[in-house]
Amino acid sequence: EWPLWPDDAPFAPMTALQKKALTSAVRESITNAIKHSRAGCVSVTFSVIKNRLAGWISDDGVGFTDGVIDGLSGGQGLRSITDRLAQMDGKVQFKNLTSGAVVEFDFPLLTASSLVEGGRP
Repeated sequence: EWPLWPDDAPFAPMTALQKKALTSAVRESITNAIKHSRAGCVSVTFSVIKNRLAGWISDDGVGFTDGVIDGLSGGQGLRSITDRLAQMDGKVQFKNLTSGAVVEFDFPLLTASSLVEGGRP
């Protein structure tokens, strides 16, 4: 089962840039878990917190290297996640768990007033 959006959650309009950043972050995180972490399970969770979309992509694999955690190294895909989210005043963190790793990110969503003022979902 993959619920795309909770039935009781408010609709969250997004710009094309936000949609691209979100899909790229999720795709790259899952690809990284499959190709590099030897994960057996990947979990994707989203939540809207104070007009920000937060996401967590976690796995039960071997985790990130210290260089990735420190922001000193990482492949093009991880740098792309960071760059795309930064363009939208978003943040991303790569963390190791007791078993596995998590990519945590968030970025601001459009508000009703920004839609009236000309923002485009």
